[in-house]
Amino acid sequence: MVGATTESATELTRKVVEPIDEPVSIMPSDVEGPPSSITPLGEVKMEHKSILVVDDHPVVRDGLSSMFAGNPEFTVVGEAADGAEAVRLAETLAPDVILMDLKMPLMDGVEATRRLQIERPGLPVIAISGHDYEERVLEIL
Repeated sequence: MVGATTESATELTRKVVEPIDEPVSIMPSDVEGPPSSITPLGEVKMEHKSILVVDDHPVVRDGLSSMFAGNPEFTVVGEAADGAEAVRLAETLAPDVILMDLKMPLMDGVEATRRLQIERPGLPVIAISGHDYEERVLEIL
């Protein structure tokens, strides 16, 4: 009976899905809407991103911030020394992305990320750490 069901499904698929003999190409002129809504693939540019850097070590924060200083596509809009400060600054500065250390005093990066997911859903948080913190990272994925 299983074989008969499989054959029936296969026959149905053949009837519904017809092969395409020639490749299909959609040109910008084929798409309805204002021309400004269509961006040719070769002209896609990365948008400027604002970054909040969060780490309890000042040297690490300075190093991360300086990595972006010469790149016009990024601006470090703030730095935080712990998770609680990161949550506060994320609200006031509204960064596009957060670089978050995981192991910090007061509030660690895992708890801060958990709170940010509630307060600012969709905000990308990139976890960074010099420690083996894998079990805690899995909590926020």
